[in-house]
Amino acid sequence: MIKKAFLFLLFGLTFYSISFCISKTVQKVIVYYHNTVNIEKSLELSNGISDENLSSLVKAYLFLADSVEKFYGKSESYIEKLIKYADEENMDLYEVVKLLKIWRFDSITKLDGKFEELLLKFPDSLIVVLEAMRFHHYNYTHYFYESSYKTLERLFNIATRLDPGVSSPYIWIINAKKIKEEDVEPFISEAIKNADCKVLRRFLATFYFEKGDYEKAVENSKVVPDFEKDSEILYIIGISLWKLQKFEEALTFLEMLIDNEDFEKLYFKKQAQVYRAAGDIYEKREDIKTAVEYYKKAVKKDSNDSETFKALGMAYLKTSDPDKEIYARYYLNLALKISPNLSDAEKVLKEINKKFVRVAFLKYMFPVLMIVIILLVLLEFSIKLKKKKDMRRLMK
Repeated sequence: MIKKAFLFLLFGLTFYSISFCISKTVQKVIVYYHNTVNIEKSLELSNGISDENLSSLVKAYLFLADSVEKFYGKSESYIEKLIKYADEENMDLYEVVKLLKIWRFDSITKLDGKFEELLLKFPDSLIVVLEAMRFHHYNYTHYFYESSYKTLERLFNIATRLDPGVSSPYIWIINAKKIKEEDVEPFISEAIKNADCKVLRRFLATFYFEKGDYEKAVENSKVVPDFEKDSEILYIIGISLWKLQKFEEALTFLEMLIDNEDFEKLYFKKQAQVYRAAGDIYEKREDIKTAVEYYKKAVKKDSNDSETFKALGMAYLKTSDPDKEIYARYYLNLALKISPNLSDAEKVLKEINKKFVRVAFLKYMFPVLMIVIILLVLLEFSIKLKKKKDMRRLMK
């Protein structure tokens, strides 16, 4: 009897875990979103769900998942209108949507313990595991909770067991381990093997770029689909190649980026670095005029970059401008005002100042001095002449 009851309970739990998790159609949309972070295309896919009410629930999830960290801009009332339907098959999605709504419109602090409850209720639900990971990743990267880090590791193992092709778990765990200063290479290898997609490669490109591994930054950037249209990826490629001293190839990507319609949307310091890198390459080509133009654009974007002011000042000395030393002196002074420890700029500036002193002496002081000397000589001659006249008068 006990054995039968146990089997019945086991069957019931199995049925529960299968029946109360999102359907394959819904999961396909959610996995696509996590692998691309393309909300527009994901919403199009949700339109293909036959049940209109369920489609609306998926849309509510997509808007909320996209906005809990980025604030997508949909109002609470709009989301409420979408949440109309939940059945036993998609109850986990409905519960997740409710929690994301609290996170988006109320307070993340009210989610404490809520995802743990959902994980107990839906242990094999990919959507619950993914959003629990998002929650704990946010907590760890913002507040460094050790408990969130340990939970992330546990949920990562569950997520990759449920679907190793979803990229978000790899991104979250790699990011957390980077902060923790732990080895991430095994996780990166596993990620590329199982979830080789745009959002993952984009993340890895940024990850390696920030780490200073420019070879791998370029390698991952160039396999991002449509990277030629992506201003952030073009920035990573162009600057990485410049750092690697592959100047001609770098210039191709830097100019492609400058011509990109989204270039102005880049952070202003990144725009300045792009102009500075392009200027540096043109200076190496000995096209000083173009180099100066790019350096000027760079300092307009970022007026606190001493290195660019220094480069501009140095470049002016190579021009044929008759006032080149005046401009060079001006920009080198600005560089030293921002960073007083630029010894090379200080050395060049001292030489320019010495030359200015010599030129000023020869051009202004020397003529004045000569006039003074001539006047003194004439005065002395006049005095002597007067004395002679006086002596003659006395002798008479």
